[in-house]
Amino acid sequence: MMEATPPNTPKVRLHYMDNLRALAMMAGVLFHCALAYSPFLQDVWLTADISKSSVVDVFAFFMHLFRMPLFFVVAGFFAALLVERRGLRAMIINRSKRILLPFVIFLPLCTVAVIGLSLWALGVVENRSTVLERVYQATMHPTEDNQMPISTMHLWFLYMLMYFYCIYGLVSRFVPASSRAAFISIKPRIMIVSVFFILLLCFFVTSAPHSTPESLKPNIWSMSLYGTFFGFGVWFYFNSEYLETLKRYWLLLLIVSILVYAVLFFLFPEKAVSRASLQVDYTFKHAFLAILETIVSLSMTLTCMYLGYRYLSQRNRVLAFISDSSYWVYLIHIPIIFAIQYPLMDRNWGVVNEFMLTTLLTLIVCFSSYILFVRWTPVGLLLNGKRRPFLR
Repeated sequence: MMEATPPNTPKVRLHYMDNLRALAMMAGVLFHCALAYSPFLQDVWLTADISKSSVVDVFAFFMHLFRMPLFFVVAGFFAALLVERRGLRAMIINRSKRILLPFVIFLPLCTVAVIGLSLWALGVVENRSTVLERVYQATMHPTEDNQMPISTMHLWFLYMLMYFYCIYGLVSRFVPASSRAAFISIKPRIMIVSVFFILLLCFFVTSAPHSTPESLKPNIWSMSLYGTFFGFGVWFYFNSEYLETLKRYWLLLLIVSILVYAVLFFLFPEKAVSRASLQVDYTFKHAFLAILETIVSLSMTLTCMYLGYRYLSQRNRVLAFISDSSYWVYLIHIPIIFAIQYPLMDRNWGVVNEFMLTTLLTLIVCFSSYILFVRWTPVGLLLNGKRRPFLR
């Protein structure tokens, strides 16, 4: 991934942007390790375990509200950086190599791995999850109604990013410079208020908590939601001094986010429903949930941006390793998690023990494979670009 630099100062690196991107990806690994123990997702997650705890839902869905929004803000920031430093054509070429090509390569590999693991689990797992049982029924009695839809899995964000890069490219190419200048000149308060109301509309037209847009067919709400954060990242590239203003507000934003989330979680439904049967009930309660989700999502994204700026601006060996390896770790972690959690479904060792074991083994396998097979190979060059030492 690119190193971040503010406008007109190409020799100065802003390491916090790389570190925020990496930590957002690593948070995704923890998030997916935890979902097997979520009571809310017992009927929709392949490795849903008989051991479960509502504490998992408390932390998982809190993270769910700002993890990917933060990532898309960083993605928008880097898109603007590339266009400003290298030009539009270079941005499209760079993102095609770093985003489109890994998506095309790793989606089939991860899909085959998950299907293979699931078919293997059908023969060895006794305490099958609801979804795994549906897979079993589909293999035993295949019909048009029980065919599993094509999914982009955990790589949906790469698929969506390519749309955003194309849109940003078209805007950069055909929208008059005066209009683009007007956008990046929007005052911070006006930008925040505008983003808030766009997000509110997006959350209102989908379920609460919102689902992951894994379909190959783009939908309006997810494109609008994450496109807004991507656009905010573009604006942020030209207005990064706004982070100094957040120094006075970040703690308040954090406290408000936690308090609002407490109310939001209390009002969440007890269980998720399948995406196929998902319907939005446009009631006053749903509108209230959308408001709460918007507050938490935007406030926590801003808080993370400031904390990254404040505490992650220096490059050290640990952060450098996490930053460089995070892309690879995220690409391959789902099959590894499933390979670990399928056998655990019959063990009943407790939520804490199984979660810690899954997380530890997943990170060991991912980091080890990065060091042995990726870091100094063409795969590492594809994912991270020019090779560089962990500390310089």
